[in-house]
Amino acid sequence: MKKIVLFFILVLAVLVSSCGRNSGRKFEAFSPEAIAMNAPDGWEVNASVRVKGFDEEIQDKTHKAKLAYSVDLVTPQGKTLNSFAADTMKADQQEEFIDLGVEAQMELDSTFTTGRYKVIFNVKDLLSGREVKADKEFDVSK
Repeated sequence: MKKIVLFFILVLAVLVSSCGRNSGRKFEAFSPEAIAMNAPDGWEVNASVRVKGFDEEIQDKTHKAKLAYSVDLVTPQGKTLNSFAADTMKADQQEEFIDLGVEAQMELDSTFTTGRYKVIFNVKDLLSGREVKADKEFDVSK
């Protein structure tokens, strides 16, 4: 009987320790946005996406999140420029996170043509290892 109780305690301890904060929630990206504005030597692209359901660490009553992202750019000709922009972000606050905004700024020089482009956000939760994608099309015009 002792062996069975010890086994269940051990299994319960492993389950509790392996569960990260928010790991029961779906990690998702939503509300992607992208816009291109004329710049002196081409265009400036501002793109963003919101993410939620990522894991959090709690240290000293502070909630901490760690995300990495890259942004692929698909040209009007269908060519994909992988990791056109990339960064990591760390955020902390006193309360549990509802969501976080991921933002990227990119410069398109005069070698880029006008037309319909697409940004693809590749976001990774560095605490859980989970990944999510979101995309948004936008126009580049004169």
